[in-house]
Amino acid sequence: MNDNVILTESIKIDIARHCIGMDYKKTYHRHGKAFYRPYRNYFALWERDPCWESLVEDGYAKCKTTSQGNVIYYMTRKGLDWLGKRL
Repeated sequence: MNDNVILTESIKIDIARHCIGMDYKKTYHRHGKAFYRPYRNYFALWERDPCWESLVEDGYAKCKTTSQGNVIYYMTRKGLDWLGKRL
């Protein structure tokens, strides 16, 4: 990972929320509890990203490379649970 990049937990939360599609939708409330309804679980890039690689190292995300050379990141169950606790 690049030493010049300082990753805070809020940055990790923001990119994880975008990955699962929560950046456009708000949580909904039922019986006094907040819930979220993700509608996707992927984030595609042209090359590997230090922020995403940090999430992969933590076990919160995984990545795969397509035949065209793009990198697709997606959240793991551990990552979704981590994100849910912070929201």
